Amino acid sequence: MSASIIQSERECFFCSALGMIGQYGAIPFSNNDGLEKHHIMFGYSSKARKYSEKYGLWVYLCPYHHRNAPESVHKSKKTNVLLRRVAQKAFMREHGDNAMSEWMQLFGKNYLDEEVEE
Repeated sequence: MSASIIQSERECFFCSALGMIGQYGAIPFSNNDGLEKHHIMFGYSSKARKYSEKYGLWVYLCPYHHRNAPESVHKSKKTNVLLRRVAQKAFMREHGDNAMSEWMQLFGKNYLDEEVEE
């Protein structure tokens, strides 16, 4: 298992972000409390999940933000694309000069340019 290049703490990515902007008090899901590993690039290609693992394009999510809430990553296109943008930016930072061409060879889509309405 490759380390995530997106987060270093074992806590829900979204709970943590919402906590930082004052939406939550304590982070409700941290350490091992029901967290689920979410491979950001999944579904459209049989290799996408494997590439997510290989390149560290994954985060921990609580069940609410992973699959239960209407705005969860598996129910909301807007949330899904937002996380894919985060992943692409992290990948670009890690891979330097040829990052965009490598990203396009692996995933075939530039999420930084995608507009999402919901």
